[in-house]
Formats: sequence, C-alpha cells, structure tokens
Amino acid sequence: MNRLYWRLARQVRRARPAAVAGIAATVVALLSIPVLVSVVLLPPHQFYAQHYGVNLQELAELARGNIPPVIADGDGYALAFDIAEPRTIEGPDAALVFTPEYVQYADAQTQLILPAADLPVWVVEEAAFEEMFDRLALYNGYYQRFLFPALAMRLLIVLAMVLVYYIGIGYAMGITRLDIHRLPFKTRLKCLIVSSYPPAMLCFPIGLLMPMMHLFLFQLLAMLLGYMVLKEL
Repeated sequence: MNRLYWRLARQVRRARPAAVAGIAATVVALLSIPVLVSVVLLPPHQFYAQHYGVNLQELAELARGNIPPVIADGDGYALAFDIAEPRTIEGPDAALVFTPEYVQYADAQTQLILPAADLPVWVVEEAAFEEMFDRLALYNGYYQRFLFPALAMRLLIVLAMVLVYYIGIGYAMGITRLDIHRLPFKTRLKCLIVSSYPPAMLCFPIGLLMPMMHLFLFQLLAMLLGYMVLKEL
C-alpha cells in the first residue's frame, strides 16, 4: 500500500496542468456514465413517473377496461376510436382523453397527443397503458423534451459534486492542523485530482449496480487516498 502512495506522489510531482485536467475530466466521465446509463435504460413511462413524480400506476389501472374500441385498418393499426364524443379517464395526477381522432395525455406539467392512426390495435385491446404512454412520449419528442434535459441536469450534478469535493477538501486540509497544511492549495488540489483516479475506477462498476451511491463512496475513498498521498509529498 505504501508503494501505491509513493507512486501516486511521484505522478503528482510530474503531472503537468494538461494531464491533471485530463485526469479530472476522466474522473467526471467515470462517475457520470453509470448515472446517465441508469436513466437511458428506463422506458419512457418509468422515467417520466420517477423524474416528475407523477403517479402513472393508478391511471394505468383505471385505463384497463375503459379504453374505447377502435376502427382498425388491415395492418393492425387504428384509424380512429369508435366513439362519438370525447371520453376522459382521470387519475389522481393525470388524465387520458380519447377523441375519435387521437388520444391525449395531460397532467399539471405537460400534454402529449398521439393520432389514433399511429396506435396499434393490440395496445388498445390489451389496455397496455405503458406502451401507449411510451408511444405518446416518443411521438411528442421524448428525447428532446424529457431525456436530454434530464441527462444534462444529472451530468451537472455529478460535476458539481466533484468540484465541491476537490475545492472543499483541498481547502479544508489547508486550515486543519494536519501535517500537510504547509503545502500550497494548488499542490493539494493537484494531488487530490491525480489520486482520485483509482477510486473513480473502483467506483465505476459499483455505480452500474447502485447509481448515485457510488458518488458518496468515491468521495470517501478519494479523500482517504488523497490524504495519504499528500503525506508523501
């Protein structure tokens, strides 16, 4: 273990600003990818329910048996809902509105509309609300309206956590009575960045299993390793 501290300390002494910046960017990437993957893998209805806190499950249960029949074409897609007037299914947080030409989802934050002609008959016959919502979301720009902004927000959260760790711990170690307080802030910051790479590599596979939890584990391991490496400088 002491050999690891010594090798990292030697890397800190030799690392140039560009290399340090590259390591910091790699650490952010390693910590961000598990968080982003966990969001991308969610189907639209699960993502929307979690991200916006909307109770879609009760609306799905109400929809079973209440979705109006459709007039189908020869390819198994609906041409129109077989109703004369709009029909509304209301849940605690959202509602579905069926008209002869389209289906509409609405809640306090957004509205989604899908033509009946784009809805497969089996979705209506099986009252597959999840599939219906997914098609509504995709038809209304799911990636541009919902997914990409959420990914950007999570990336900014990870970046902010890493920056707070580097700056906060680097500054805190300078005002304590530890034997490393004599080192300038720039050196402490450089050491924390270089020595945080191994913890980031270790936490990457953990993050694929437990997204977000790996960020707190990273901060703990990186702080301990950074302190031990700083003692070698």
